[in-house]
Amino acid sequence: MAKSPARRSASRPVFNHPEKAPRASIPEEKEPTPNFDLLSDELKAKLREEARVAVDVRERKRAEEAYLAAEEERLERELHPEVHEEEREIYIDLALYADRIIINGKHFMHGRNYTVKESLYRCMKDIIAHTHKHYAETHRDPNIAMMEAAQAIAKGGHPGRAAISASDGKVTRF
Repeated sequence: MAKSPARRSASRPVFNHPEKAPRASIPEEKEPTPNFDLLSDELKAKLREEARVAVDVRERKRAEEAYLAAEEERLERELHPEVHEEEREIYIDLALYADRIIINGKHFMHGRNYTVKESLYRCMKDIIAHTHKHYAETHRDPNIAMMEAAQAIAKGGHPGRAAISASDGKVTRF
């Protein structure tokens, strides 16, 4: 004989349902607004002067703290410039034969943006330029080869005899 499912007792809490009675909010005690008419003009002038002096002292202290923090940061930058190097964003656009740059074991993939320190930015820009330069030196642009073949034919060469060298991509026969 199968046991019937346990019935939920009234003492067990139900977590999905809100409480039935809202909690009573405690009223905030408000402070009465002061009556400034009770002060004499001489006393008001004296208090204004004290307030001005107090504000001046606070502002001077705030300026001293800000100057101290700025000076500490400047000295820290002078001592350890590599830590406080400016960061720049770079888009990795490599030549066709490369898909990533690996520097210090970290991979930087082609077609993505990265935020790197200035020294690494310059290094990566150099690597990107070298990949494009290498590709331009080792692969001939097919549009240029076709243009040279057309020029050779225009100079009197026969279209059936115009040939492009496979090794360097230049027109060899026309």
